[in-house]
Amino acid sequence: MNEDGKQAVRRLSLIKKEVNPYIVAEYEKVGNSMGYKSSHLDDNVSRESTKANLGWLFYKDYYSGLKDNKDFFESKNGRLIGFRCEREISGETFQLITEYPGLAIGTGNNHKTKSSDDEFKLGFSFDYSTGLPIIPGSSVKGLLRSAFPNSVKKKKDQHEEFVNLHYREPRRIYIREKLNMQDLDVDELEQEIFEGFRNGKSIRIYERDIFKDAILVKSQENVLGIDYITPHNKGKFKNPLPIKFMKVMPKVTFAFFFDLRDYKDKSGSTIVSVEQKRNLFRQILLDFGIGAKTNVGYGQFSEVDRI
Repeated sequence: MNEDGKQAVRRLSLIKKEVNPYIVAEYEKVGNSMGYKSSHLDDNVSRESTKANLGWLFYKDYYSGLKDNKDFFESKNGRLIGFRCEREISGETFQLITEYPGLAIGTGNNHKTKSSDDEFKLGFSFDYSTGLPIIPGSSVKGLLRSAFPNSVKKKKDQHEEFVNLHYREPRRIYIREKLNMQDLDVDELEQEIFEGFRNGKSIRIYERDIFKDAILVKSQENVLGIDYITPHNKGKFKNPLPIKFMKVMPKVTFAFFFDLRDYKDKSGSTIVSVEQKRNLFRQILLDFGIGAKTNVGYGQFSEVDRI
């Protein structure tokens, strides 16, 4: 086999490894409508990248063939933000839709060089298999736990009574109000859900609550978009340098999945049912938001039927 033939085999293997058929169909459908056809490929975009999923485009193909020209990252960014999605799902779940200004997830992941101001300089969270944006189950669990009292730890310069009065007790009141159970032992419920302990004893791993990744269901417009942050870290009289990053746009629907168990007392009677837990989790997500920059409005959701 000559060198051209070997390169063709390697290219075909790469495509088979990275491409998800559903994403190919959806991406090409939208991409073609935007003029991103294979016959219009420019020097900055490989033929494989027109058929790859979003995660591959962002983390594998993004710096491939890096050139010092103005249009390089514009072409790469355009391939990412032109995607739309709609798919069917099943299972016990609830769905929430993103609000303006959108959702920033995975920003702590490394994704930048010092080559250009046009590149996306913050990371992002993609599902490895489909390449679609996800909210990791660990992030969902962490956000939900932040609404419970013992998520707040005492600092060295704080008194235990102060932390309990101003941080933990308001969280106990919040959980009781959402469940409409004024006598509920919120600390015991927290231990069972997040630590896997019931009545001071460890629960078998197969009997614990499981928090799964929240997955993308559909978008009314583009799934991804461009935004900027302007940190003032060089002094109050210095001009900030805008940092470009990629976000999930408003009006994008995510489905949240859990494998939950009833919370029972020592006699086996149900105190908090699976359905009550799921409703509590949905309300916490609506009240608190999730992801990065929630203090300035990102990561907020609404009920799907309210849009």
